[in-house]
Amino acid sequence: MKIITYSERGIVDSLVYSLNDDLTKELLVIAKIEDVKNRLTDFCFYLEPSLSEFGDPDLLISYKRNDEPVVVFTEAKVSNNSKYWTLKRQYDNYRASKNIGSNFFRQIGLKHLLIEKRSVNINDLSKKGVSTLETRIMGRSKSKKIGTNKIVRKLYVSVIRTAKHFEYLGLLPEANTKNFSYVEDDKKIFSKLNFLTWKQIEDFADKHNLIELKNNFNWNLGIIYE
Repeated sequence: MKIITYSERGIVDSLVYSLNDDLTKELLVIAKIEDVKNRLTDFCFYLEPSLSEFGDPDLLISYKRNDEPVVVFTEAKVSNNSKYWTLKRQYDNYRASKNIGSNFFRQIGLKHLLIEKRSVNINDLSKKGVSTLETRIMGRSKSKKIGTNKIVRKLYVSVIRTAKHFEYLGLLPEANTKNFSYVEDDKKIFSKLNFLTWKQIEDFADKHNLIELKNNFNWNLGIIYE
């Protein structure tokens, strides 16, 4: 039996269902989030969970690093047959506030805001919300709320707010950070960003003969990355 998936969500799902603990650790090491010496346990994957007005990460990974809980917010982007998807273009658009509703950097900024404000009482976060002076992150909203959905609150309270370490990972068509620089105000938000390109992940699938993942890269040829 084959399971064929489509585009961004599909390739993320296919990746997750191809992993085990050892492969997950290897990918986190490749992404420079983890060191091979760290003891990683208790992996859990949340596929496109809702964080209400803070956006829906394509994937949230929780685990323990040497017994301390870690959360990795993961944002995925695909090229959609375009040769022009670049990390620099995403950042330029973010700085210019150009079509940034789903912009990679804005989505990371929303998750960073949630973590910065995690000491706020859950009821206040649900009803009053929190804010930042960074209008690129806030958009037209005066505040961002976690809302009252029970599942959203459960994820936030039991997984995110209890973590000791937070990481941010991009799964991207390309991740060249040498041809642009973050402005000073953005360094606090984006300094912990790490990346895996889809080419790296496809090579990883070839290395470990992850058949279903390889099948889905072939099916989506040209859509995931150029």
